[in-house]
Amino acid sequence: MNSYTIAVDIGNTNTHIGLIKCATRSILSLDIFPSRQLDERFIVTIRSIVDSLQHAMPVPIVICSVIKSIEERFGKDLHDSSTTPLVWLRYTAQLPLHIPYDDPLLLGADRIANMLYSSVVFAHENVIIIDAGTTITVDYLQNGRDFIGGVILPGPATQLKSLHASTDQLPQFEPGTVTAASPGLSTETCMDIGVRYGIAGALSLLVGKYSNLFNGPCRILATGGAWPYLKDAVTFEVKHIPELTMVGCALYANVCNRPI
Repeated sequence: MNSYTIAVDIGNTNTHIGLIKCATRSILSLDIFPSRQLDERFIVTIRSIVDSLQHAMPVPIVICSVIKSIEERFGKDLHDSSTTPLVWLRYTAQLPLHIPYDDPLLLGADRIANMLYSSVVFAHENVIIIDAGTTITVDYLQNGRDFIGGVILPGPATQLKSLHASTDQLPQFEPGTVTAASPGLSTETCMDIGVRYGIAGALSLLVGKYSNLFNGPCRILATGGAWPYLKDAVTFEVKHIPELTMVGCALYANVCNRPI
């Protein structure tokens, strides 16, 4: 097992780059910045972590990205400038998971990282994984191994932007910037309540509906930058793990170490 891994989780909105101690799954350093700043900060941040390490063995870099162009944009520069193994997280038969997706290669890298984390940390358990960001995914893992399907729906910011873009009078604002008491007494609060509780209601229905697919109890995990916006509106018990995807990314290095 690699003692340490540099894990990179590139989302549509934010990027997380950290140094992970694999045995304890602890985060030793962490940098979070908007993904729109990737050109300025991506390679610089990774080089800074690499340069700070004093280990005799190279520390692998594992990159999990939901943005398709990242490997093309940065892969060569990273490969040419680093002596450490470089791994792009994607589906492989080496995964300790059974994933009967129509085309597993089209399954998002973030969803694979989330399932891998759940498989390692909550081995043999039934798990529902909610990843709330620009989009929201709800994935179902049975017995810590078998992926039995998932759901994708638009996240809070996506829904608010769609309301603004699709209408003449509805304003544009970011989730969490409006203090909304229900029912709303302004256009902004009406929109905020509708989006927040609409998503929470959908998640509560999905958790209830799909928990019945499992034979036995089910653990519910949540991650993603939009989860704090939703957490007080849902009706189920959940364990919030902010860096679940990034730690799952680090674990991938030990399961599927395939440098490019």
